[in-house]
Amino acid sequence: MGPDYICWHPLVVEQTTHTLLACHYSFLYSLFDRRGVNFEQVSKELLPHLPSPASEVCDRLLEHWAVIAQPVTLIRNNIGFHGSSKRKGVGHGYAAYRSLHPQSSEYVMTLMRVFFRLVDQTYQGAERRMRPAAPGEIDSLMRIASKLRSEIEATPGEDVLKELARVFGWAK
Repeated sequence: MGPDYICWHPLVVEQTTHTLLACHYSFLYSLFDRRGVNFEQVSKELLPHLPSPASEVCDRLLEHWAVIAQPVTLIRNNIGFHGSSKRKGVGHGYAAYRSLHPQSSEYVMTLMRVFFRLVDQTYQGAERRMRPAAPGEIDSLMRIASKLRSEIEATPGEDVLKELARVFGWAK
């Protein structure tokens, strides 16, 4: 896409956004997949060598992942990378969207950005994978994460469901 390109039909827009959202949640799942990246295991091994804020960041990450793991897994397994072959399974995947706060994945990814900046400050790789954190950048990202968390906690689940139902035209 880009400023000179448009989706020519609302159904194309809907299909594209659903596909991108399913891919996004499938990617998020992959970061915690125990048979893959397994952030929980990797972070445990790194934490003893990282500055103290890394432990708090990791705790927040894993705490929120525990809250959203079930719906993200349902999305991934039923409509994402490993889509269900049965209509009922697909229905479970789409229903899982309704239980996720729209800011949940942003919160997790913001905490990931902080965590890996702390890793990058501690370890020297053969090649630099990211630009060095600017002064105050980690604190700024933590403020963003705290604001996201506050928004998530302040929004009752029912309000999120009503808003998503309105936006996507879902029936209750």
